[in-house]
Parts: sequence; structure tokens; C-alpha cells
Amino acid sequence: GFFGLYSGLGPQLVGVAPEKAIKLTMNDLLRSLFQDNDGKIYFPLEMVAGGGAGASQVIFTNPLEIVKIRLQVQGEAIKKGLMAASEKQSAMIIVKELGISGLYKGASACLLRDIPFSAIYFPTYAKMKRLFANADGTPMSATNLLIAGAIAGVPAAGLVTPADVIKTRLQVKTKAGDVPLKGIFDCAATIMRDEGFS
Repeated sequence: GFFGLYSGLGPQLVGVAPEKAIKLTMNDLLRSLFQDNDGKIYFPLEMVAGGGAGASQVIFTNPLEIVKIRLQVQGEAIKKGLMAASEKQSAMIIVKELGISGLYKGASACLLRDIPFSAIYFPTYAKMKRLFANADGTPMSATNLLIAGAIAGVPAAGLVTPADVIKTRLQVKTKAGDVPLKGIFDCAATIMRDEGFS
């Protein structure tokens, strides 16, 4: 039903505040370290700052995403008859089952997604804000901020979608009888072999 659309929301809400706080703080910290005396930053260093921010958020995002994904997949598995409703697990049971190391399964793919995303997003957003800035120094309109965010977000998200698909496949619980994926390259090869470019 309708609430199935919100499956896995709890872990997402718990993690979004610390994840965004770390990401934004790290980006600002690294940008300030890389700025010259005039407050300007060399573009490749803007990308390094964004990438560093993306890497730092994986500490929070990976455990939360693996729990969220597993909660979401359970509903589909029950619907398809692959799992009995009595087998459904809570977030806490999933965390206990995975343990600390299991919560970081797929972290390399998460890094492969989050570092390039932030390395593209943050410098592009900063550039768009400079382009849309009002000449008189008054604050930018909400519309211009939204447009700047969209211009930065679309290419960033589009370019890292393959890494997100790989991360998700690595984090889904392996079904009985399936061969577990061995990592990023094995997962990518399996997707290409079984699903192709379509």
C-alpha cells in the first residue's frame, strides 16, 4: 500500500542529519584550507574538497543505506512469495545480523558513488551561485538557488548512477541459491552480462 513507499524511512531520517552535517562541514573546511589569501580557490582543489566531503559521509551513509535497502527489498520479497511475512526483519535485527563489518558491505561502491558526486556537485554549485549572484550584493532569490542546485545536481547524479546501482546490488541480501557477488568488478560484469546496456 501507500506506506510501502516509505519502507526504510526510519534509518534514512536518523542518518540524513549527521550525514549532511559531515558532508557540508568537510566541504567548507577543505575549501577554506585550499583558498588563497584573496579567498579564491583553484578549481581542481574545489573538486578535491567536494570529493573529500563525499568520502567523509560514507561513514554514516553506508550503514544506513544497507539497512534501508534490506527493509525495502523485504516488502517486495513477501509480495512475490520469496519470503514469508513472519520472516520480515526489523532494522535492529538487520543491524545485529550484519554486525559492524557487515554494515560497511558495499562501502567501496558507496565511495565510488559519493566521491565523484560531491566532486562534481560542490564546485558546480559554487560556480552557479557566482554566476547567478546579484551585482548589488543582495541575497540570491530562492528560485536562483534552486536552479543552481539543479544545474549542479543533474550531471552529478547522472554520472554516478551506475555506481549507485552496483552499490545497491552489493548491499541486497543474497537469496538462497544465488551466487554472492564478490565486489565492484564482479557486480558490474554480472549486470553487463545479465542485463546489458538496456
